[in-house]
Amino acid sequence: MSNIPDLERNPDLPVSDFSRAPLPTEGTLRARRSIPYQFTRFVVNNTRMARLAFSKH
Repeated sequence: MSNIPDLERNPDLPVSDFSRAPLPTEGTLRARRSIPYQFTRFVVNNTRMARLAFSKH
């Protein structure tokens, strides 16, 4: 017999407990909402992927 709770018998049990998860800082939230920051990360990420795709192995 396992100790895993059965969600079919008790659907009120939480699937994941996020109550102890750390909250994002103000700086993190500001960066997530910043369109220039998001665009910069988008360009950097795509440049890295393109360099990987076109590199000669």
